[in-house]
Amino acid sequence: NITIRGRGVLSGLCWDWCKGPGRMLYAKGDDITIRDVTLVGSWQWTVVLDSCRRAHVTGVNILNGHVLNDDAIDVCRSKDVLIDNCFIRAQDDCVAIKYSCDGIRVENCALWADVANNIRIGFECEGAPKAFRNVRFRNIDILHQSIHKPRIDRPWSENAVKIEAGNGMVFSDFVFDTFRFDAPEAGDHLASLKTVCLKYKINNHKEPGHLRNVTFRNIRLPDDLPEGSEDVLCWACDKDHPIGAWTIEKKDPRIQVRHLTSPNH
Repeated sequence: NITIRGRGVLSGLCWDWCKGPGRMLYAKGDDITIRDVTLVGSWQWTVVLDSCRRAHVTGVNILNGHVLNDDAIDVCRSKDVLIDNCFIRAQDDCVAIKYSCDGIRVENCALWADVANNIRIGFECEGAPKAFRNVRFRNIDILHQSIHKPRIDRPWSENAVKIEAGNGMVFSDFVFDTFRFDAPEAGDHLASLKTVCLKYKINNHKEPGHLRNVTFRNIRLPDDLPEGSEDVLCWACDKDHPIGAWTIEKKDPRIQVRHLTSPNH
């Protein structure tokens, strides 16, 4: 039953990369509210919800881009979280859902990623029998995806939505509803859906995960964008770990689906 509220500004601009005191704003517990605060120039992860139940982040403005690894909002091992009415800019991921989570909702937010992903789910995976379930993003403005020219051979970044199902975990029941794209470039990635056995520093998985029941609906692209401009990349690690039961409702013909190999990035 703790509330951190504005109006006020927290600035990390005086700290170099990873040199600040812990995370910029860290919460662990039940019934946590963070509202109407502005955070500027984090030195590392910015707002971290760790092992929270019934957390609410609302009216928060995050203006990052100061350093690498400045994830804006990281939801870790949490259940029943609502993030709404936030403006989020980061050099790294804007909203990242990590380790294992259930019942996460993000609504009415504007997202701007300089280099990484607007939304990233997975990568840090605790392992089975833990799971990622019941994640909903609704009414989201994607203002910017990356400063790089999009490339297929750099699949870790530049996605509006990136899901990496690893470490034997089940990823299920994801809905991405009403996404508006402000200025996508031809070849940008709407989504990257992966069952992956990651081999990267501390994230060394013994087996891929399982991904199913993913729905995209009401994806709105600018009128002047040509056909084939926005990609959905599907990376199934092997035949035993397919991308299961996913759909784009009323798919815009300018969105193309690519099935790719070599998913272990």
